[in-house]
Amino acid sequence: MADRIFLENLSPAWPEFEFDDIPMDFKAGHYGQEIYERQVCPFLFYVMVINSDGLVSTCVQDWKQKMIVGNTVVESVKDIWLGEQLNSYRMNHLDGYKKHYSACQKCLVMSHGVLDNVDSMAPTIQEKMLTGHFQ
Repeated sequence: MADRIFLENLSPAWPEFEFDDIPMDFKAGHYGQEIYERQVCPFLFYVMVINSDGLVSTCVQDWKQKMIVGNTVVESVKDIWLGEQLNSYRMNHLDGYKKHYSACQKCLVMSHGVLDNVDSMAPTIQEKMLTGHFQ
């Protein structure tokens, strides 16, 4: 049991949840970084979520499992990671269509909870994916 709990920084990271009763200071992100909207989610290039039932989602924010890209019961993790479904999400973000996905529309993790910004690298990443140099 704890006598006290200290929170350094809070942010509205979970879409579809209201935090009206918790005061939050949005002058900076989790790491003290400037808050601004990013077009390309960097997590798509280094994170995927394997749920307890084996279903694989693109993001931890996808708690409703709307963005399933595979199933480890019938596919290998490598095949899912390099697969068409996940690459489709990556390419759509690179093309500027992140708001095409309901889980990404109101996501503030890219502005509040991540340091990486790959927006300027989108054309280079796209080229590498299209020419097979991304694997």
